[in-house]
Amino acid sequence: MHKRALLIGCQTGGLTGVHADVDLMADVLTPLGFEAIPLTGERATLHGIEDAYRKLIADSRPGDAALVYYSGHGGRARNPAPSDDPSLPPWLPYLCPHDLGGTGFQGLLAASLSRNQEQLTLQTANVTTVLDCCFSGRMARGRSLPKAYPRSGEPPWEQVRGAWEAERAASGGNGVPAVDANPLAVRLVACAPDQSAYETHVPGLGRHGVLTASLARLLRRPDSSRLTWRQLIEQLRPAVTLLEPLQRPDVEGPADRFLFDLREASGSGVLPVLVTEDGVFIDAAELFTVEEGDVYALVGPAGEGLPPLGTAAVDRVTGGQARLRPAAGSPRFPPLPEGTEAHPLRVSLGRRAVAVVPAGHPDRDRTARALMDSARVRVVAAGEPVMATVVLSGDGVGLLDGRALGGPAPGPYLGSTRTDRRRPTASREGRAGAGAGLRHRAGNARRRARLQLRTTPARRLGRGAGALRRASLLRRPGGRPDPQPGNGP
Repeated sequence: MHKRALLIGCQTGGLTGVHADVDLMADVLTPLGFEAIPLTGERATLHGIEDAYRKLIADSRPGDAALVYYSGHGGRARNPAPSDDPSLPPWLPYLCPHDLGGTGFQGLLAASLSRNQEQLTLQTANVTTVLDCCFSGRMARGRSLPKAYPRSGEPPWEQVRGAWEAERAASGGNGVPAVDANPLAVRLVACAPDQSAYETHVPGLGRHGVLTASLARLLRRPDSSRLTWRQLIEQLRPAVTLLEPLQRPDVEGPADRFLFDLREASGSGVLPVLVTEDGVFIDAAELFTVEEGDVYALVGPAGEGLPPLGTAAVDRVTGGQARLRPAAGSPRFPPLPEGTEAHPLRVSLGRRAVAVVPAGHPDRDRTARALMDSARVRVVAAGEPVMATVVLSGDGVGLLDGRALGGPAPGPYLGSTRTDRRRPTASREGRAGAGAGLRHRAGNARRRARLQLRTTPARRLGRGAGALRRASLLRRPGGRPDPQPGNGP
């Protein structure tokens, strides 16, 4: 089996980290057995990208692994009169090659990307597409996109329409390949179809796309090949959100496959159980982000549909292993056969870490329990890396981000906020420079948001609680400092 990775980088429109993205992906993929094929600068024109894609198709054989990666701007052209011709989508998305903006339309349409991807999957079923650009959701599927504000300075609609109609003719008049959502290709996208992706300064790495930096960190972990794409995205989303709260990556296609492999996991989040003389464990706990308090059903081999062998809770994570003990109220484990699996019942995967201090405050345990009831956060010990820390005192409830605590933080998301518990409600914008140094990956597609802390008074959640019982980040238009917009592709 041969592994090839076509790494496309189009550093245009004010972006400065694209070439570093390509270098980083090459550094990460080479140890995984990939032949890296970089395509950047003046080589990354529309024709240069199409030629390189065609060569990748020609070189691929059944059983090979093929990866197509793109870093740069993503654009979309708005149909000014969609009701005039229902066959024309209201939006036409495209990638922005190095020569976009010259004579004629030189964008790589999503429909063209889908056609190339379909031809690649005819050569090998093991295909992965990674798009670190704006509007990337469904970019490799060719469907129309939800309504959003058009970019100023975008190519004339008639030019984009002409390119799309030429692509439709080349595809037999359908406009998109016959297999719209390609069942053989995994597609990792930086954001939703109507969202922006960002590049920013990443501590220890320099300027990179948020998706690329977060993905590279996960791929570098030992035994990352044991992850499925579904497990990876559950870890990737929190990592991306820590750098840019408004960006939400996604995975499309056969997400239960192991990374760059055709094998699929039997179930999402199912982990093998290790039985030793010292007890029952889940191995590689850090890789699978297993945390203390996680609860699993223990299922024997070929035990799907049968009652579980037991219910287990993680009581300790040390040395890369999570020790399992019978959950509260559950009987002792019976002898567990080889091949027993842990099926998740209640796990912390993807929940944001929050600390509650001081440990000796009378309301600390009640506050921690209330926060743990949320599907979005988990309470960890003070001193561990956290998104925020809830500080209890006689004056009120304080919410501090990592920077305010003086500890390492991937990025500031909340300013230091204090709530007087005598008030019914209180709110304050979290400013702390959120979005500073960020740059849109879709020209002038601006997105404003306000991060607002809202607290619920203790008296509404139980007498005597005397503490913050629920905290959430709310996004709404208006008020958030603008990320630095790109200058068009």
